[in-house]
Amino acid sequence: MAEELLSIILTRCDRGDCPPARWPDPHGDYWPLNPLRADSHSGSFSVGPRGWHDFASGQGGSLADLARRLNLTVNGCTVAANRGGLNSTPPPSPCTLEAYAAAKHLPVDFLAGLGLTTVHIQGKPAVRVPYYDAVGNEIGARLRVSLVGRDRFRWRKGTKIAPYGLERLEMARQAGYVILVEGESDAQTLWYHGLPAVGIPGAATWRAAWGDYLKGLLVYVWREPDDGGDTFARKVGATLPDAKIMTPPAGRKDASECHILGDDVPAVVQEMMATARPARDLQREAQDEAARGLLAQAGDLATCDDILTRLAETLPALGLVGEEANAKLLYLALTSR
Repeated sequence: MAEELLSIILTRCDRGDCPPARWPDPHGDYWPLNPLRADSHSGSFSVGPRGWHDFASGQGGSLADLARRLNLTVNGCTVAANRGGLNSTPPPSPCTLEAYAAAKHLPVDFLAGLGLTTVHIQGKPAVRVPYYDAVGNEIGARLRVSLVGRDRFRWRKGTKIAPYGLERLEMARQAGYVILVEGESDAQTLWYHGLPAVGIPGAATWRAAWGDYLKGLLVYVWREPDDGGDTFARKVGATLPDAKIMTPPAGRKDASECHILGDDVPAVVQEMMATARPARDLQREAQDEAARGLLAQAGDLATCDDILTRLAETLPALGLVGEEANAKLLYLALTSR
């Protein structure tokens, strides 16, 4: 049934510029243009016997789920999330180490060597990702309870949030630099390719004190092309203004996606590093842009020689009469330092 459903789904997909090597790829997945939105280049969406994944949004699911979204019919039956037979949407795949490795296209043995294991929480499998300090002592763990969706992670009780990969900072010191990325899987991917990296567990979790771990290193920040990436770069840059902000190639979000799509990850990173810019420069440009916006919003008020007179002239239109002196005093109190 899965093969039949996949074949029907592929008839509704535009192959676009997908190369033969990805139709299908070695894992049996196909890489058409995204059928769920306007798309002009392949590479951000895949579908195969195990289901579908939209790398741009992070969404994914079963073949039945995708068929339902596409309003497809099989043998005269509309695929929908109802009970029974073809109409039922299978539950998400269990989040085991093997499933996680397959989703990230990383060897199970490599991940196991990093300490990852399958554990069970209330009878359901999850991937346990240990966190270590700089000398290799375990200081906590994060649990990945789902491969897709927003609610994918849990912290082990008692864990003090810290950067992921502190035990590998010696590798970074030998290289002279380190790449900060969002999350564990991107750090694991860069390590797999021999690149020094530290994962920050969430774009908004960066703490100024963590900068001490990176003293003496040239710091690169992988800024993902979304609001979270902007937040990540801004928070790190506020602590480390000399950090260099890297931007991924068009159509790519993070290191894991580059790896999954078959890119030469070290080469991609080298290109990103070559064009990276200091955080202080980007912050200055953002401030200048904000100032220009405020100046445009102010209009001729910005060049007015007698702002208090303009204020007094505006009061009657606002319905305020007889309070000119108090209004001027209040204005001066609010705007003076």
